[in-house]
Amino acid sequence: MGHASLSGGSEDQPILAHSFGGSSAQWSPQLEHLRRTRRAIALDLRGHGRSNAPDDGDFAVESLAADVGAVMDGLGLTNAVPIGHGLGAKVVAEYAGAHPGRVAGLVLAAAPARIPAEQAR
Repeated sequence: MGHASLSGGSEDQPILAHSFGGSSAQWSPQLEHLRRTRRAIALDLRGHGRSNAPDDGDFAVESLAADVGAVMDGLGLTNAVPIGHGLGAKVVAEYAGAHPGRVAGLVLAAAPARIPAEQAR
């Protein structure tokens, strides 16, 4: 499961997911801005940043989206505004599609149309 960092306080917390090969550190300027008025969460997707790679090698978008839900559950969040860049956009879009009642909004930046099978491996 992913590693998350958070701070601040407000409802409908932004939860930020980074691009392929990135980490939560790429969101530092956005977190600094958002955390002035609300709780904001940036997570390291499995195998990125401070998160361990899964023992079973499962990096499927559906599994990464389930990690977003696990982070939200672990922090007691019932509603969020997922924000994703690149691969993170695919992940949060997948999460939003599977859990529309837990999403107050959605921000996608540079979302890939699809990930070729050879790249996904």
